[in-house]
Amino acid sequence: MSGLTYISKERPPEPIVALAVYLLKNRSTFETGTENASPNIDSEFESNFDSNIEKE
Repeated sequence: MSGLTYISKERPPEPIVALAVYLLKNRSTFETGTENASPNIDSEFESNFDSNIEKE
């Protein structure tokens, strides 16, 4: 629910992508165990995406 709150407050131009990045950054909050752990996400992608969102 916090991801949707973030989207409704920030109103990013790409809400689906912004939600995905939000969930990736906060995935430790949502993981229930190591068997469901996601593969590592490239931090360069995240930083590039964040800077692109801030520019728009």
